[in-house]
Amino acid sequence: MSMVTRIDMRWLCALGSLLELSLRDNGVHVLAASAFLCRPTPCPLQRLDLGGNRIRRVEQDAFVGLSNITGLKIDASQLTTVPVMALLRLSRSLEELDMSRDR
Repeated sequence: MSMVTRIDMRWLCALGSLLELSLRDNGVHVLAASAFLCRPTPCPLQRLDLGGNRIRRVEQDAFVGLSNITGLKIDASQLTTVPVMALLRLSRSLEELDMSRDR
C-alpha cells in the first residue's frame, strides 16, 4: 500500500500524455493549493481518482490547473466541506463528480 499523504503533483507537468491518474486508497490528508498547477500549459489530466483517502481538507486553489478534467472522484474520504471556489474552478470541463460516502 502506498502512503501518499499530501498532494503536490506538479511533477505531472512533465507527463504531457498522462490522461488518467488513480491515487485511490492512500493516506492523502490535504489537497494543497495549486497542487496541479503546470506552467505554461495546463495539467493534461482528464480523470482523477482520489477516493478512499483520508482527505480532511481541500484548499480553495487545490484544483487550479485542472482545466481539462472531466471526472473527479473524492469519495469515501473524511471531507465535511469543500470550498465552493475549488469546485467552481472545474465547472467548465467537469462532467462527473463523485463525493459519495464522505462525512
